[in-house]
Amino acid sequence: ASAPALPPAPLARLLALARPGDPAPVVAALGDLAGEGNGEAIGRLLALAAADPTPPLRAALAGVLGEVADAAPTELRLALGAAAPPVREASLALLGDRLPPDPPPVAPATVGPVPPRAP
Repeated sequence: ASAPALPPAPLARLLALARPGDPAPVVAALGDLAGEGNGEAIGRLLALAAADPTPPLRAALAGVLGEVADAAPTELRLALGAAAPPVREASLALLGDRLPPDPPPVAPATVGPVPPRAP
C-alpha cells in the first residue's frame, strides 16, 4: 500500500526543513518524472509552485519547470489548463517565457483522389 499524498504546503515546509539550502534533489526527481510526461509528477510540481515556496525551493522549481516545458510541453499545457487558477498563476510566474507557444494547427488531410495538376 502506498502512503497518502502529502498536501503541497506541508511538503514545501518539509522540504525546507529537511534540506534548508538545497531542495533540488527532491524537485529534480519530480522533474525527471514530469519530463517524461508523468501527469502526477507535473501536478505535484505545479502544486508546490503555489505552496508559498522558500527562495531556494522557488529557484529549484523555476529551473525544473523550465526543463519540463522543454521536454513535455503538451503534458505541461494540459496540467496547467486543468489546474486551479492560483496554481496556474503561480506556475506561470515561475515559468516565465519558458513554455513554448502552442504548435500551429495541422491542416486536415483530404480523402480521395488528388485532383490533376494544371499544365
